Amino acid sequence: MRSICTLFTGALTAAALATSPAASADEPVGESEEVVAVDGRDLDAYWRRSTAGHDLAELSGGDLGIYGCMAVPFILRPDGSNELGLQPLLAKIGQAKGDPIRKADLYPVAVGALPEFQPVWDKPLSASIYTSYPVVIVDSTIRGRMDAQQWTTLMSRLREACDIRGLASWVENNNGRLVEESLPANPEQFLR
Repeated sequence: MRSICTLFTGALTAAALATSPAASADEPVGESEEVVAVDGRDLDAYWRRSTAGHDLAELSGGDLGIYGCMAVPFILRPDGSNELGLQPLLAKIGQAKGDPIRKADLYPVAVGALPEFQPVWDKPLSASIYTSYPVVIVDSTIRGRMDAQQWTTLMSRLREACDIRGLASWVENNNGRLVEESLPANPEQFLR
């Protein structure tokens, strides 16, 4: 188990939990809570997607040429409940037109595209799991101007771009803060 996950302790636990709603003044974070960081690609050992066709947030109603991805963090509790982070860990967004959009403003859209997960364990876990999941965000006008191969390649590359490997180190190195990166103005440049 240690090969695919790292135990959070002390300040790292507090940083991970600070991204969740439970980390409020009404409900202080306890340092005694055991939290295991699991990279999204290893999540299937604990939770599996129960819905298909999600993890894509397609924007409509505008033609700003927005595309990109976000790493959405969440905590899966031993009782089967989960808590979403208050902001993404990573946001990589490109925009062709209009006033630059704040990347964090797209977070509710990304959260809405998360698939549902079902636990796969036989007995309850002894620790909570902290993980992130990559969600692709694309202006609906972009799909219409790409052929099937370009679209598939774009989706694959964007998911990979926000798939955080070494999650425990990532959170520790960035103190749980949002890391924002800009992508080229249009996705055709990103695909080169």
